[in-house]
Amino acid sequence: MILYFSATGNGKYIAEQIAAATDEKCISIIDCIRGDKYFFRNEKIMGIVVPTYFWRLPGIVARYLEKLRLENCGYTFFLASYGTTTGLAGSMAKEIMARNGQVFDACYSVVMP
Repeated sequence: MILYFSATGNGKYIAEQIAAATDEKCISIIDCIRGDKYFFRNEKIMGIVVPTYFWRLPGIVARYLEKLRLENCGYTFFLASYGTTTGLAGSMAKEIMARNGQVFDACYSVVMP
């Protein structure tokens, strides 16, 4: 499962590319919020793809991660897209997840044009 937040389409594009390459589904974090979906279990891959906003996580993503719970998920990762720098986006995501006993296996970044 690849979760993404995208205002301009970049995050959606990245998530769709990863989902296609890994035979996973992708879903918008906005759709998860609307559907009250904060719990995922037994996912082989669990990825979070978001843009960097002003060197930070978008506020809506930070609030979503505070409620997100993962159980028995295989490989977990966080990916931040950026223009000049990811700033604190990755650190913020790791800190929020750690407060809930959750850990990412890896963090990535992708520079966008």
